[in-house]
Amino acid sequence: MHPYLIRLGIPLAVQDFFLPYLQMDNGGNLLFDYRDGFEHYGMAYHRVPASDHYWTAGDPLLCREVIITGSAMEAIAYLALHRHRYPAMDGLLFLSTGNRINMPQLNRIRRYSKGKVCTLVFENSLLGHIADLKIAAGIRKIPVAVFAEPDTRLHIRFRLQDYWFDADDFSLNRFEKVTGFRFAIRTAKSISALTFLHQLKAGPFNPNL
Repeated sequence: MHPYLIRLGIPLAVQDFFLPYLQMDNGGNLLFDYRDGFEHYGMAYHRVPASDHYWTAGDPLLCREVIITGSAMEAIAYLALHRHRYPAMDGLLFLSTGNRINMPQLNRIRRYSKGKVCTLVFENSLLGHIADLKIAAGIRKIPVAVFAEPDTRLHIRFRLQDYWFDADDFSLNRFEKVTGFRFAIRTAKSISALTFLHQLKAGPFNPNL
């Protein structure tokens, strides 16, 4: 058990699942290894690296579902809030991209996710929705380019066609409806907060672990 995770109300079973994939510094803060940097989580701060690699939790050989997040702590928060959906956690593989999505990450995600259920867990914001699109397109090996227009619209180049969307109501679901292309990839967003981690932080302390 870790006091920071207990304070967030993370169930013990969820803590046990992630325990092999986290470290602690001398001050007791949580560290998550991305190979070329660390994600740091303490009582007063949370730093997520812009990595060329990624952090993973779970067994790629046993997994049936790959859950892709923007931070390790978001992965923990997501599973804590959706524990009832996953009675067999050994079938899960979590992968965090950190603050930067790049082609080496997408290549590895595509390899891990082949023949598996995929769920994208990014923040409930325009950046999070764009991350959904970039990763979904990367998994399906389809080039996509996203440009911000001066009038707050998005210009998206996809399958040799150009599309424009209002930034305020853009999402992967809306993109699929407009283009007629289905990625067959799930997304999950917190309804009440920017992220599932923010949702846990804003909620009441739950000691019933």
